[in-house]
Amino acid sequence: MLASTPAEMLSEANLLAKQENYSDAIKLYEQLVETEHSSADLHYNLGTAYIHQSNVADAILNLRRALKIDPQNKAVLQNLKIARSMVSTEIIAIPEFFLTRYWTTLSNQIGSTTWAWLGLLLLVGMVFGIYKWLIGTEVDKRRKAFYVAVICVVLFLITFLAGLTQYKYETNRSQAVIMNDIQLLSGADERSEELYPLSPGVEVRLMDKIGDFYKVKLVDQETGWINQSNLRII
Repeated sequence: MLASTPAEMLSEANLLAKQENYSDAIKLYEQLVETEHSSADLHYNLGTAYIHQSNVADAILNLRRALKIDPQNKAVLQNLKIARSMVSTEIIAIPEFFLTRYWTTLSNQIGSTTWAWLGLLLLVGMVFGIYKWLIGTEVDKRRKAFYVAVICVVLFLITFLAGLTQYKYETNRSQAVIMNDIQLLSGADERSEELYPLSPGVEVRLMDKIGDFYKVKLVDQETGWINQSNLRII
């Protein structure tokens, strides 16, 4: 019997993948993605199936999409590392500034919604501390209430900024994956000078767009232009 509901399709696709029938599993996974039944597990399973098919570009695309939903998923990170090792074009990434890297790691610990709830709780704590400080009659209790209010304000600012960082990460549409063997161009025209070849699976950041061409930045900070038909946004 053919699967009719998303849950049945997912169950059937998982069974096909377990049976190493990756081609049919991918068809069902892709149908689920097209009907917007996306989840970290769905993109992880789809990306993993593409790894078994040696389809590096689609593997990285879906594993990166899974990572946007669940940034700390160890299974996704592990398989993404495997998929990246299969990319033919070797590009040495320039490391992020260490403070930026630590902040990104912190903000990725939980989702933006959870950060928002934490911020709300800290606001309540701040209001409570100020209230106790204002109505308090004992110096020691007023001092403690003041400290509570100050600590809540500091932590609220941290959670607000972390939540904002995580929200931008979750809604980011400036990351993409190269899907075909192409040449990075010096301008937004097919007749532009060819800078160097890029293979499927190379990850880029979208910087600008002119007509059908995107200006992209590679992980080594090099920039160039690519026809939009050769990439897919994560």
